[in-house]
Amino acid sequence: MTIVSFMLMIACAAGGGSSLSGQVFDNAGEPLARARVFVEQGLAGSIRESRTDNEGRYRFDNVASGTIGVFAIADGHGFGGLSITVPSDEDVRELTIRLRPPVTLSGRIVNEAGEPVSGARVMRIGLMNEPQSNNPHATTKLGIPYAKLEPMGFPPITTDDRGRFTVSALPRDGSIALKAACHGYAQQGVADLRAGDSNVEIVLTRGVLVRGRVVTRATRVPLSGAVVVLRNAQPPHDTALTRTDGSGDFAIRLQPGVYLYRASGGGFQGVGWEELLVTGQQSAQSVTIYAAASCDIRGKVANAMTGEPVGGARVVLRTFGNPDSSARTNTRGEYALRGVEGENTVILESAPGFILPERNARPVHAAENERVELPTFWVLPMPEVHLTVVDEELEPAPRCVTSLVQPPQFGWQAADDSGRVPLRIGQLASEGVVLGRVEHLDHPLGALFAFTARDNSEPVVQLLPHATITGRVASESGSPVPGVAVSVFLVDDQMESPLWRTVSGPDGRFEIPGAVPHATLVCVAASSVHTAASAPFVLEPLQTKDVGALTMPRSAAGTSLLGQRLDWQAFSRLAGPDAREAGQQPAVLAFCPQEQAMMTIEAWQRLSTILSTSGLTFAVVVDAPVTGIPEPSVVVLEGKRPATASTYLVSAEGRVVSETFGLPSVTAIQQLQQGAR
Repeated sequence: MTIVSFMLMIACAAGGGSSLSGQVFDNAGEPLARARVFVEQGLAGSIRESRTDNEGRYRFDNVASGTIGVFAIADGHGFGGLSITVPSDEDVRELTIRLRPPVTLSGRIVNEAGEPVSGARVMRIGLMNEPQSNNPHATTKLGIPYAKLEPMGFPPITTDDRGRFTVSALPRDGSIALKAACHGYAQQGVADLRAGDSNVEIVLTRGVLVRGRVVTRATRVPLSGAVVVLRNAQPPHDTALTRTDGSGDFAIRLQPGVYLYRASGGGFQGVGWEELLVTGQQSAQSVTIYAAASCDIRGKVANAMTGEPVGGARVVLRTFGNPDSSARTNTRGEYALRGVEGENTVILESAPGFILPERNARPVHAAENERVELPTFWVLPMPEVHLTVVDEELEPAPRCVTSLVQPPQFGWQAADDSGRVPLRIGQLASEGVVLGRVEHLDHPLGALFAFTARDNSEPVVQLLPHATITGRVASESGSPVPGVAVSVFLVDDQMESPLWRTVSGPDGRFEIPGAVPHATLVCVAASSVHTAASAPFVLEPLQTKDVGALTMPRSAAGTSLLGQRLDWQAFSRLAGPDAREAGQQPAVLAFCPQEQAMMTIEAWQRLSTILSTSGLTFAVVVDAPVTGIPEPSVVVLEGKRPATASTYLVSAEGRVVSETFGLPSVTAIQQLQQGAR
């Protein structure tokens, strides 16, 4: 017997009854009437269409909860839209879509021998820098499911006999990704393309033929018509879809790599996302995917002090130990998840402004098609916390800044004249632990602090003289491995955020100034597939500790710019002061993706204000154009990250003197300024 599935839509979570509404504008801010607006309800889900009225307004009812893509197109305009997570039974309003003038992108698709591939299709278009200034909960990345639009009157994008193709109606200044496929080849995704490019080349390979069968978990009956989703675990997380035939079998070609897979259909769904390693050592391999009958899991999140509902909390589901799906609570504090028959675990992962309960996970053993109502998750409001900083004489220490490591937050908070620092904590894990750093703005002093937010006492931290960590990243033969990210962690710490980071230089060596003594630390070098750790160590004040060699393969090498010139002033200006008017002076540069631009600009403005020093330029370099930036006090440029690190301290002569990620240490900035004197 084979179970046949006629499902046309797979939702990311249970529940329904949500609605989406908003308005479509042109690039000048004028509403667009009769624009075509589409909703895609998940990668494997259906697509629906609507039209805007005379005021550019649109609305969709009965939208399934989960991650939804909303996009639009109009005559004389390119595609535009947004991706957003929709809670169950929620009315999501005022979603603004801004359409830019259209441009094309063209190129060719070839095989490994460089020969043109005829009849290849562009299946999906990624818009990677959609402006979302009016949509605070939306992402700047959106996938246009072009293959799903073809039955709705959009012409297929296929290659001709020379392998050439053209993609129309792309937004001007857009950052683009494409997904191409052709029978007999593995699907291929390419990113970092610019709308308007005319010489794009996509190379298709045969890949590995993966054959599989989807069967029910309880009875091992084949599942016909099930949608199989395979997602590459490595960036850019390319996703491939296929369907099972009448015998529950499927076949698809994949590039070598690590994939997460699941299948759904006919009231059954995969038991979470399971891992598949496609090695490429063989031309074909097989896999069996198990699907279980589904169930409904619902619950609430509420304020333990007032009983009021908590909206925007994130709840995740694991089925049979595998990651499955997630949902956010609506304004009534409600969430809905689609679980499976058997073992489920519901975890309250975050609730902005609240401390999670100590027991934030609930096991659920459900029967087929059962609706399970879970007890409420009760969360405590985040208390106002102040940290007092004292010096070695236990006197108040003003002129200090703190930065939070856990929960991770981006930016400095400054102490007042009495040494007190307000810690503005957005959300906490169930343990309620806060971990952070303190640095003095004028002297090489610092400290680590850790406390439990549930405690009512005000924490006090004492500054101590800094220490320095040095070492090198080398291969087994002793040759240097440059451009490897090196991080320092607390030993026996369950938190994943590092205390300090840098990159191994061209000679493999690294140096981390401004480290704090009297904590048990470990130094870790890491690439995408390899790691190496030092022995644990404890620093003494003013000590320079050499942790020795961290052994990594030569294949782990990245790029370090230490000691090299970085002509950052040549990047295109987007906003803020003109970098060239500042002349030759040291600079603190942050490279960031477009979706992190506003956060990074605000943090860099904060650094500049707190340091209040002349002769030092703060600049943010964004990887794609950004619109709607309020006139910033720091330089904002457009450009790509040039090497492994994301933050560079550059001397007045234009040479890189320090590489890190995120916020630089005060010590590194002090050394940069001293070198300019």
